[in-house]
Formats: sequence, structure tokens, C-alpha cells
Amino acid sequence: MRKSAIKNLIKQIVNDFFSQQTFIHSKQTLITISNVDLSPDGRDVKLYLSFLFIGKGSREEQKKCEKELFSNIELSKWELKKYLVQHIGKKVRVIPDISFILDQMAENMIKIDRILEKNSNQT
Repeated sequence: MRKSAIKNLIKQIVNDFFSQQTFIHSKQTLITISNVDLSPDGRDVKLYLSFLFIGKGSREEQKKCEKELFSNIELSKWELKKYLVQHIGKKVRVIPDISFILDQMAENMIKIDRILEKNSNQT
């Protein structure tokens, strides 16, 4: 199997796994896997996650919720690996070790938009 196909398959299966997790649904949060980085030997995978909070809440509440969700996701790593074994165990040579990275791209884009909006209002 090609590396790009494995990355897409991992992304799809991890999304399926997250959709079944109650700790995610209880927070009314959409988790997006923005990127999957698979090592050349296929033994390690980095999943870049971003969170979109549904509903109102202050930025501080969202940050607190983000930390709690990220912690819960880290704790579910072993269950996710077992889920990967069940779904791709026969398709790949090695089930990779999983690392989660919080993707700040969406948050940075919001900050840039605010700065641009502020600057356009000043002129």
C-alpha cells in the first residue's frame, strides 16, 4: 500500500473512532484532523488536530475545554491503536505509534482576520 493511501486510511479510521467517543460529543465539539504525517518507515504517525466549538462560550472556556479534550484524546490513544489494528491490521505491515499535535492554524487565521479587520476599520 502506498504511503498516501495509508495516510488517508488512517485519517478516515481515526475520524470514525472520534465520532464514536462520548467525551467528544458531550463537549459539543467538532474535531478535525488537519494533517497526517507518516514516518518513512510507517512506524510513527503524527495527527494534527483542530477543534471547532459548537455553541457559545468565552475564549477562556473554549481553551479549558480544548485542554480537557486533548487530554482525553491522549488517554484514549491505546484504544485508538486497538481500533486501528481491527480496521487496517491486515492492510499494513506495521500499526504506527500515534502522536497528537494541536494544530494552531485555524486559531492563527482567526487572529490574523481580527488584526486585518481592526486595521481596515482604522483607515
